[in-house]
Amino acid sequence: MILKSQYVDALYESLTKSNLFSGSKSLLAGMTTNSFRFQVDQRISSEGIFVYNWSSEHWLSCDFLGIYNRVGCWYADQPLFPHYRDYMCQLILDSLEKGYYPVIWNGEFVSVVAYDKLSQTFICKWHEDKIYIKKNDFGLKGYPYWFVQFFGKRLEMVSSDIYKESLVQATYKWESHESILPYNEYGCGKRAYDFLANAFINKDYDFEGAAEVLFWLSRIKKEILQYLIELQVDWNELQNIVKLYEQITNILNGATKNYIVNVDKTVLIPEDNASEMAGMMMGIKELEQTAMDEMKMILREVFHYRNDQIGLR
Repeated sequence: MILKSQYVDALYESLTKSNLFSGSKSLLAGMTTNSFRFQVDQRISSEGIFVYNWSSEHWLSCDFLGIYNRVGCWYADQPLFPHYRDYMCQLILDSLEKGYYPVIWNGEFVSVVAYDKLSQTFICKWHEDKIYIKKNDFGLKGYPYWFVQFFGKRLEMVSSDIYKESLVQATYKWESHESILPYNEYGCGKRAYDFLANAFINKDYDFEGAAEVLFWLSRIKKEILQYLIELQVDWNELQNIVKLYEQITNILNGATKNYIVNVDKTVLIPEDNASEMAGMMMGIKELEQTAMDEMKMILREVFHYRNDQIGLR
């Protein structure tokens, strides 16, 4: 199953093409903390994957790396949208001329890689495919939202400092709730597993959405594992955390193979598998809690001087 394009897919395409990043995608996902963000709604719908504060989270993703960036995001049904569209499209053209390739939302996050003047069409990259968006259609296919992120120069930063900060932010995301989401309707970080388990126990969930969320969960935990393995080369203290995420990814690999079925070309998690899925989610939560506790122990000096303001840098 091919998931909808995640923000980090488009970000990786844009930053590598703009010569602002040269590592692996898992390294980017970890350094920007995107792979550590996890939220679900009460019925485990696939829409929950994209429900978070795009403006702040995406801006921070690049700020962590020292990359200058600007974010525009709002509703396409506002009366002034045509003026925003024209202005943003001009900024996209200016950015392309400078050699920086923006990320936009088009029902998927995609990277704008070129512009055809004759047809007035933006050429975008989505996974290995190209998507063509007419200039006047900017912001409409992703209705009701439009989003664009521009990039600029990158400051020189010490990689080890970025790695440490990413793990601090990982624990913050694990323990915190996304401020824009209703607390009782969405579970973020460790509470997301409680929402998953409750939905499976009560057998009150979106069968198709739950399958997509499980694929997504499996993907981001693999990214975390790959990220930690890269960091482990120069950071031996991460060995136990790597082993914990190996267990988590093995469990999720088994779940995607054994608990998701194909019905009429649609993937879903049937009710018969719900009870086992609930127990599995709580088991993964326990493993990941242990991993987070290990991170906090390794970085205890940082947590000490930040007191309760873990998310601040």
